[in-house]
This record gives sequence, C-alpha cells and structure tokens, in this order.
Amino acid sequence: MFYQYSNGKYLHVVNHAFTTSHPIPHCLPSLAAMTSPNPFDIFAIQNTIALYCLALDTKDFARLHHVFTPDVETIYPFGGKREGVQSVADAIQKR
Repeated sequence: MFYQYSNGKYLHVVNHAFTTSHPIPHCLPSLAAMTSPNPFDIFAIQNTIALYCLALDTKDFARLHHVFTPDVETIYPFGGKREGVQSVADAIQKR
C-alpha cells in the first residue's frame, strides 16, 4: 500500500487493485512541515520494496525478516490481522 498526497486534506491509498481517498491520519506530517527528501532515504525505501517483491517472487519468506521490523502488524485480505514477522510470512506462504 502506498500513500500519495493529493491535497492538504486527503491522501490516495494505492494498492494494486484500487485507488481511493481517505482523510489524512493525524500521525502523518503536513506537507508544509516536510523537508526535502534525503536521497539515501529514497534509496532505502526502494530497496526495501524491491526486497519484499523478491521475497514473494522467489518464495524465500525468510527475507521478510529483512523487510519488516520484529513488531510488525499487518492486515492482509487473505490472512487477516497478523503480528510479528513469522506470522506475516506464514500467512503469505499459505495464501
């Protein structure tokens, strides 16, 4: 799921199959408060997304330990709410 700012009030949630608008959560910074992005942060995010895709494509679910923090919480349509990397990996593997 990717978040894209559309204006100061709503953001687009993009998830392969749909795009919708939701109010911006209070935990996200306003655009005015954001500084210019650090190129190293962008590179790290791109690598993390690529590693997630690689783990799924190669069915090497142990790589998910390098993608998520140990206390990850997810909600997948096929596995419901999951907590912890191994639980997430198990849900993805069983889908």
